[in-house]
Amino acid sequence: MNANVTMAFLVAVLLAMAASPVAADPYEDGLAAFNKSDYANAIKLFEPLADQGDPRAQIQLGIIYYLGLGTSKDSAKAAMLYRKAADQGSAIAQQDLAELYFFGDGVAQDYGLAAKWYLRAANQGNAISLYKLGLMAAKGQGIPQDNVQAYRWLKDAVSRYPSGTDRDSATKALNVVGKNLTAAELAEAQRPIPVAIDADTVGTWEIRANGGRWVLEIDADDTYKFHSEAPDGIAPHAGTFSANGGHWSLQATNGYSDGGSYTFQPPDSLAMSGRLGTGTWHRAASATSN
Repeated sequence: MNANVTMAFLVAVLLAMAASPVAADPYEDGLAAFNKSDYANAIKLFEPLADQGDPRAQIQLGIIYYLGLGTSKDSAKAAMLYRKAADQGSAIAQQDLAELYFFGDGVAQDYGLAAKWYLRAANQGNAISLYKLGLMAAKGQGIPQDNVQAYRWLKDAVSRYPSGTDRDSATKALNVVGKNLTAAELAEAQRPIPVAIDADTVGTWEIRANGGRWVLEIDADDTYKFHSEAPDGIAPHAGTFSANGGHWSLQATNGYSDGGSYTFQPPDSLAMSGRLGTGTWHRAASATSN
């Protein structure tokens, strides 16, 4: 599957979603315009919503610019829009952003970043991302080569794909990887994919502290980055991060460690206790990392 096929499939899905002839809000108006191939009006309607942070509009605009519908094709702008929606947790945007990094379309080709964004979408059950991660793990492409993990991801992808050519491709890849596993490895691969981090904690979080802003970036690959924008002289640090079952911990590469309890408060707050007491972090409006 290539990026063009994925985008075409997404366009078809969005067209199906636009079956109602009566538009109920600006987004629906934009979708109706898109469905009628009135792309100029669709862009006019979607852009204010995208600027206000609506991930649906950001994704739709990304598709329009990626395919060059009613405007010049601009993969870089599409990537920027997908990134904004991806940072808000949209699995579709995360998958599409990963595709752009994988193929080097609109962004510099980077298999590591492709794997990072595929993983975020896969953690939400996105079949395409599970399939692509399985292939990448089997090849050691952007992530360490690991046939056991590849088998797990491919097996999950097969279970989530509807019947059709995509499921057939995933099944074929699963069988190929399975032939390279020992009996012990196959038994290990048949076990459920281990959950190391609560998907609700993944993202960029901020809190007001010491007269400024603290920023905590939690990644789905069990890593984190922290930096302070307050005048407190706290040095940035990074390392490994885990969060599961209401308990979190981190271990920085500089030796610092912390941990405690957490509670996710939908849609965008994370209450965490730790060495410094309890504070409520809020999902950042925009992220600063790749």
